[in-house]
Amino acid sequence: MERRLVLWFPDWPVTAYLRGAGPRVAGDAPIAVLAQNAVVACSPAARREGVRRGMRRRDAQSRSPALRIVADDAARDAREFLPVADRIERFAPGLQVIRPGLCSLRI
Repeated sequence: MERRLVLWFPDWPVTAYLRGAGPRVAGDAPIAVLAQNAVVACSPAARREGVRRGMRRRDAQSRSPALRIVADDAARDAREFLPVADRIERFAPGLQVIRPGLCSLRI
């Protein structure tokens, strides 16, 4: 029986956007990542204003008028997660990336 540890980085699409945007975007800004007009991830600031996963764009914007809308981008998420996965794998060989923001390793 093999034991595995799962590492989850909540709301990775928001983190990937912030990592790629650099200092142009404040980390405490309300941000929502949308796919097919629905929220797939949101920042803690957006969550405090009532934005939730699965919420439609119009509903999210009505709860947070200053909400920054970001398009879902799987390539950006993967590109920004690669250095994180590489760093983890230095200390724990055998890392398996399930999707950007979610990985597992043998323990």
